[in-house]
Amino acid sequence: MLPEAVGNLSTRLGKLSVAENQLFGNIPSGLTNLVNLELLDLGDNQFTGRIPGSIGDLQKLQRLWLKGNKFWGEIPSSIGNLTSLAILDFAENMLEGSIPSSLGKCQNLILLDLSKNNLSGTIPTEVIGLPSFSIYLNLSQNQLNGPLPSNFGILKNLGVISLSENKLSGEIPSSLGSCIRLEQLVMNGNFFRGNIPSSFSSLRGIEKLDLSRNNLSGRIPKYFENFLFLQKLNLSFNHFEGEVPIKGVFSNSSAISLDGNDNLCGGISDLHLSTCSIKESKQSRRSLKLIIPVVTVILLVTGMSCFIITSWQSKSKREPATPPSALLASVLRVSYENLFKATDGFSLENLIGAGSFGSVYKGILTHDDHETLVAVKVLNLEHGGASK
Repeated sequence: MLPEAVGNLSTRLGKLSVAENQLFGNIPSGLTNLVNLELLDLGDNQFTGRIPGSIGDLQKLQRLWLKGNKFWGEIPSSIGNLTSLAILDFAENMLEGSIPSSLGKCQNLILLDLSKNNLSGTIPTEVIGLPSFSIYLNLSQNQLNGPLPSNFGILKNLGVISLSENKLSGEIPSSLGSCIRLEQLVMNGNFFRGNIPSSFSSLRGIEKLDLSRNNLSGRIPKYFENFLFLQKLNLSFNHFEGEVPIKGVFSNSSAISLDGNDNLCGGISDLHLSTCSIKESKQSRRSLKLIIPVVTVILLVTGMSCFIITSWQSKSKREPATPPSALLASVLRVSYENLFKATDGFSLENLIGAGSFGSVYKGILTHDDHETLVAVKVLNLEHGGASK
């Protein structure tokens, strides 16, 4: 046991470490007399009982390790009084209850490890809102539930986030893509659903990404091929579908795990996945040629009707009138070849703009020896609502 007399040590004592021994019993109440402690390490012993609320009186503490013991009960809210804390490690105990939101007052935290306990409830936004985090945040192997806070994007300097083996649910917040210095993101063993956020394309420094054993779906993002530092990618036991990329990390079968996704195809031969159908393998490469004939009439009617009517009105003053219906009829007979020539083969130089529903090209259409400047919109029929 750690004797009560420890409280009689000099109040000028700045560091107290008794880690990695066989000490047991409760934390002696006299310990809180050491008001100038900056470091307290009781880790890897056999201490039991509750963490006393009076620990919040040690307001000069910067590093506090209680990991690897048998502490139980709730984390006292008074922990929020330790505003100088940089490192807080309560991992591998039997703590329960919720994570106190008062931890949000610890504005100097760079490391928080509460893993391997029995903590429950949601993750407080106050804790996630600490921009000081720069080493790691480990809340894994608890009973935490509910959706993730949406303010993860503030953790731009954090290196490691581990939320594995909880009961977290909902979609992965896109704000995680703002954590641009992440080297490891471990979220396996939860109930996350939906697609991998497109914002993850910003996580260029990621080395390990584990999203296994969730309910994620959709396609595997191709941008993972360009992650130069990615060494481990685990997407197993989800509901991903479609063609597996083959470059970058996907070229090494030992670096990726895709088991338990029954609707994947393609990939390198070592993965032993089924061959993608012609439709599947070419879906991402469908050219505009497939949809141009469908939209020609719509494009010309909407893009040239104003011009035709204006031209007809001006010509009516000088020559016999040509009914608008005749002009429109001629428009409807413009061929794909005419459009192809007018836009110089839909070249990028003639691209005016592009969006999720399609692209717009400028062109010069020759009609009855007259050159007409036109805008040609090419719809992307793979996008829901593009044809409406």
